[in-house]
Amino acid sequence: MATHTPYEGTKVSENTDGVRLVSHCDALQSLGDFIASASKSLDFFLEADSLALLSDALKSPSQARGMLSPPTDGIAILKARGIRVRITTQILKHNLPHCTELLKHFELSHSNSLSGNFAISDDNEYLAFFISTDGDGVKKNSALYLSNPQFVSSQLYLCEIARAAAVPARQRISELAKGTEEEFMKTIREPAILRSLISELVTSAIFEISVLFSTKRSFDTAVRESILGELEDAARRGVNVKILVMYDDVTKLDEGVTKEMITTDFSAVRVNFLQQFLPTKITTLIIDQAKSLTIEVKDELAEKLDGSIGISTYSNSESTVFSNNSIFDSLWIQSELDKQNKARQAYFQLFKGFKLKSEVYSRKWSEGIPQNGSETK
Repeated sequence: MATHTPYEGTKVSENTDGVRLVSHCDALQSLGDFIASASKSLDFFLEADSLALLSDALKSPSQARGMLSPPTDGIAILKARGIRVRITTQILKHNLPHCTELLKHFELSHSNSLSGNFAISDDNEYLAFFISTDGDGVKKNSALYLSNPQFVSSQLYLCEIARAAAVPARQRISELAKGTEEEFMKTIREPAILRSLISELVTSAIFEISVLFSTKRSFDTAVRESILGELEDAARRGVNVKILVMYDDVTKLDEGVTKEMITTDFSAVRVNFLQQFLPTKITTLIIDQAKSLTIEVKDELAEKLDGSIGISTYSNSESTVFSNNSIFDSLWIQSELDKQNKARQAYFQLFKGFKLKSEVYSRKWSEGIPQNGSETK
């Protein structure tokens, strides 16, 4: 059992069965020390209001437990040491910021049936912490450590059952996004309103943004209007941003935007290029697989957004979003195949000029080998 050094004000009681109770403790300190003691795995089962405590414990620097500044080093250290971290909690609207932050780094799932706060380290040490308030409104925290093999084993069994019944965090977050408002489909004609909505959607994205530019010039417009810059910012805060853009080597981009510039200036986003022309001139934006915005490209030669767009449709309809997302996924897969084919062709071109000799080698093997090991002719 790892040793957690008590500090002033704590009351510690321990017996020989690997049970230790620390009363009047600092919950943040206790949880931080427990995290630092892990060598291979950490499993957390936390109530919704306790997720902030875990987030603080992961970020809070402490020389005593090996967590060095800056604050994010706690997460970096766990990842660098290859420690598997799994978190099960109740994901609600008020703890979404902590959920999305932890989801960037660790496995997170949702359960409605959680009660209490506990963690298991390396499958052999158990920590439960209790947060209560006395009559004067003062919080009193206690921590219970156990390393009894039979107890920890039984808790692991129950935890696996709870985790198997839990919902993946992304699914739960999408459900919350859809449940905050009734199903709608809105038509937008004003460019200023559309531009504001794009910024709002990109900023509010939690885990994924997919964008399809069916014409190259609409992509140019997005660059000029700083939309690509906003997508880059979203990607840098941990959102998975995927962009598909129609791009061929015949037509040149207005602003001289090259593939090299795209990968350099917007390195955090994932950009793939479509080789085939699409039948419709539509720009599609999909947020967290919960909302979609389709923008008609009316005049792709226009320099500004207000001169290039037609009617736009904004919706959270499940069928509409699913349809748009399916189209995007299919085109993304095709773009990946195109990329592989181009790499293969480049490989063949590399050796084309060497005039390599084509030779076929064959050897006849006998059905049997004599005892002395020589081949039978």
